[in-house]
Amino acid sequence: MWQKSLSQNELMSKFLLLEGKSQDVLKQFPDNTFHAVVTSPPYWSLRDYFNDDQLGQESTPEEYVKNVVSIMREVKRTLRKDGAVWFNIGDSYNNSSGFCRATKGWDRKGRKKGSADKKAIKHPTIKTKDLIGMPWRVAFALQEPYVVPTCVQSEVDRAWLASLFDADGCLGIRRFDSYRKEKKQVYQDGYVAYTTVGNSDVEILDKCIEITNLGKVNLKTKAGSSDNRGIVTRRDNYNWRLDGNSALEINKAIYPYLVAKKKQACLIYTLDKLNKKKHDSKTVPKDIQNKKEKLYELIKKCNQREPVDLPSWVEEPKQEIEPGWYLRCDIGWEKTNPMPDGAKDRPTRGHEYIFLLTKSPQYFYDYYRVLEDTKYQPDGIQGFGATNQEGTFRMDQERTFEHYGKRNRRAVWRQSVSTYRGKHFATYPPKLITPCVQASTSEEGCCVECGTPWVRTFEKVKEDAYNKKGYNLVLKDMGFHKDCKCKTTEKKRCLVLDPFNGTGTTGEVAITDHQNYVGIELNKEYLEIARERLDSGDNCFSHEVFTVEDILK
Repeated sequence: MWQKSLSQNELMSKFLLLEGKSQDVLKQFPDNTFHAVVTSPPYWSLRDYFNDDQLGQESTPEEYVKNVVSIMREVKRTLRKDGAVWFNIGDSYNNSSGFCRATKGWDRKGRKKGSADKKAIKHPTIKTKDLIGMPWRVAFALQEPYVVPTCVQSEVDRAWLASLFDADGCLGIRRFDSYRKEKKQVYQDGYVAYTTVGNSDVEILDKCIEITNLGKVNLKTKAGSSDNRGIVTRRDNYNWRLDGNSALEINKAIYPYLVAKKKQACLIYTLDKLNKKKHDSKTVPKDIQNKKEKLYELIKKCNQREPVDLPSWVEEPKQEIEPGWYLRCDIGWEKTNPMPDGAKDRPTRGHEYIFLLTKSPQYFYDYYRVLEDTKYQPDGIQGFGATNQEGTFRMDQERTFEHYGKRNRRAVWRQSVSTYRGKHFATYPPKLITPCVQASTSEEGCCVECGTPWVRTFEKVKEDAYNKKGYNLVLKDMGFHKDCKCKTTEKKRCLVLDPFNGTGTTGEVAITDHQNYVGIELNKEYLEIARERLDSGDNCFSHEVFTVEDILK
């Protein structure tokens, strides 16, 4: 393996533990960062993790699904295009618990406000004793396409900002000369969008910055100064101005709520489309340049409150639609030692789901590394498929396959529920998620420049054997090759994320597999347990880093 050639420091995996809400913390990471995400969010209405911002204590299933989807959209942004998510989630019934009905109090830590303290909810479709079907509610919601969030997240804030622009703001286009000093020549005029809001109450403009995280407030005119009309300003006037891409972001965010300045918003959006239009010539084609000039003149008239009819080629700002997750597989985790169930009118449920989710149809998956042994020994060519497919729409077939003693991993995994001796009471077993990490990260690492995982190659070869054929077919690992166009052959470890870190089971598996790891957790106590666990003797080839920059190196 490539790790054998590294120094002691280089050989050590890195881990970064961050405290906070996943959705907020992930904003520190750039797009397309993580190779794999292995996680299990807090289940709905099951346990109390003693934090006001926790997931799982929502009053309705719909609210829980909405919050999970919102977090997973930020996960999707930070997941690489060739990455994968393994998402473990369990189900529950709409019942009142026995402890809730008991006459004496039930104050066991972690169960209060959880399943032992809950009452059946009143719901238009979910009846008492119904299985809620939470895993599939979440899975189907994750598949739904959605509008890409703008710089203003809240609908209320977008409406407020639009009303401010309608009253006190300006959406405009600035013209400038493209002057090249070395040639002392002026080329075609350039055009760029801008937005500005002026107000004497600086608190209002500070609010604009707070909800957009863009720009800064500038003093425009001081109290006592006069303009070219001789009008004296009685109060300090402030200005919040944005140019270029920042202005376009604001324009997109507020457009649906604008009333008086919808035309200006359309003109700015069309300018952006023209600016991004590709062409072969060194200069902007004349027809495009003429349209830009027309937009500049039209928006001046709009801002001077003159009547304007927009040309047919002017476009309305369009919301960017992002496709939902690809649901690639539903893995059934069959628990060999499930929790005893007192129900006498249904079978005992002893399984949970692990959903394999991706952001694109093609992604990294190390098929070879997670193959399973077959029941029978390999003995060459075998046949399958019926010759005569009567009564079906299938074609007649008589096919063969090469039996080499291995098979693709099946989608039902039998694994016992393990117990963790720490203070966390809802951990999945490391053996359960080991195939998840192994399948979605390269054993050989990834390109140090672009992060593309190195890909395994293998061949089917014949080995002599005492059977009818005289040989066995076996898969032989032929090593790895780079799968990108970068010139370098340097490698680094793949990066694994768990946005619901808990006590770090995912991190332990990732580090054991010689990968780097990022864990995010609300509960500070759990983070300390995870830190101790990942830095223990069992993981002597790991060390903690403390900044996003260090984990991305």
